[in-house]
Amino acid sequence: MPERRSSLLWAIFLAYFTFGMITNVLGVIIPEVIKQYQLSLFAAGILAFGFFVAYGIFSIPTGLLMDRFGAKPLVLLGVALMSLGCLVVAWAQNYPLIVAMIFAVGVGVTVLQTAGNPLIQHLDRPENFHRNLTLTIGFCGIGAFLGPFMLALIRGTGRGWQSLYILFAVLSLVLLVLLALSRFPSRATTVVERIRVDQLGKLLKNPLVLAYSLGVFFYVGAEVGTA
Repeated sequence: MPERRSSLLWAIFLAYFTFGMITNVLGVIIPEVIKQYQLSLFAAGILAFGFFVAYGIFSIPTGLLMDRFGAKPLVLLGVALMSLGCLVVAWAQNYPLIVAMIFAVGVGVTVLQTAGNPLIQHLDRPENFHRNLTLTIGFCGIGAFLGPFMLALIRGTGRGWQSLYILFAVLSLVLLVLLALSRFPSRATTVVERIRVDQLGKLLKNPLVLAYSLGVFFYVGAEVGTA
C-alpha cells in the first residue's frame, strides 16, 4: 500500500495544467510569429514540429533514466527545462532561437509527462490510479482551454505574444520550487518493470503496439494540423 502524498499529487496536477497551457497556445501564436518574422506557413509549422518531435526523441531515453535515477530528478529536470525555455522565448529576438527554445520546452514536457504518469500510481491507493491519471489529463485539458484566452487577454492590454511566456516561466518556476520541496516515494524498480532496450524490436512487431502507436501518431497529427 503506497503512502498517500496528496500535496505531491496536487503539484503534479498543477504541472499538467501548466504544460497543457504551454502546449495548446502554440497554435494561436503561429499567426503572431508569421506576422512578426514574415514567415511562410511551412517555416511557421516548424515551431509546432520542434515541440512535438521531442516526444519521439526523448520518451524512451527518459524511461531508461527513470530506471536509473528515479522520478524526482527527471520531474525536476523537465520543469527546469520548461522554465528555461519559456524564459528565453519571452526575450528572444530571432526565430531560430525561438524554435530551439520551444524544442527545449517540448523536451521538458516530454520528460515531465514520461516521469509523471507512472509516478501517479504511487501517490495514492492502487484503486485510485486510473481516477488520478484521468484527473491529471483533465487538468491538462483545462490548461489547454485557458492558454489561448490568456494570449487574448495579454494582447488586449497591448503587450506582445512573448509576454505570455513570462507568465509560463513564472508558473514553471513556482512549480519547480513546489516539486523540489515535495517528498517523492522511494521505490526500487524491479527488474520486470525496467525498460529493456533489447525488447524494443519485439514490441514493434506486436500488432497491438503498432496500432496504438499509429493511433497516437495520427491523433497528434490531427491536433497539430488543426492548430
